[in-house]
Amino acid sequence: MTKTSDLIRAELSLEKGSSEPGKEFVADMTLPQALNVADKKKPELLARSRKAALQEIVGVCVTMGIKVNGRRPETAARLISEGKWDKDIN
Repeated sequence: MTKTSDLIRAELSLEKGSSEPGKEFVADMTLPQALNVADKKKPELLARSRKAALQEIVGVCVTMGIKVNGRRPETAARLISEGKWDKDIN
């Protein structure tokens, strides 16, 4: 079982996440990159949909200090929940 943080770091070519997540951001993951990680990890997740898997990946980005699509990960998670990016997710 591959750790989600390892998949994110590999996708972004990062050595490690932020030492101060929420204050310091070390990378900005595009939505296609986040979806790629979600697709790789989905068989191991409890998520039933691609959107739910993406939400889990974005949740890990919070703890790593990584923005998603130019947004703070908390904002990205809200936009995903509100369906703002549905056309790009499905």
